Amino acid sequence: MMLIWIRDNRGDTKLSASGYLTEMVIDQVLSNPENWPRDLGRSFYTDEFGHHSCVSVGEFTFVSMVKFQAC
Repeated sequence: MMLIWIRDNRGDTKLSASGYLTEMVIDQVLSNPENWPRDLGRSFYTDEFGHHSCVSVGEFTFVSMVKFQAC
């Protein structure tokens, strides 16, 4: 959300893709309650949540790349 806010307030359009990717990844990770961090009632620590988010970025990027090459 912060990247999109900066884009909107500073007019930096380069942040659009990064902001949307970040939001999609966080939504994907949080969609599984097993991945919830401690402040949402589960046992994950911040570094574990970050790890799952990084893995999701890699998976999302790979799938997007494969779909793009298939076009």
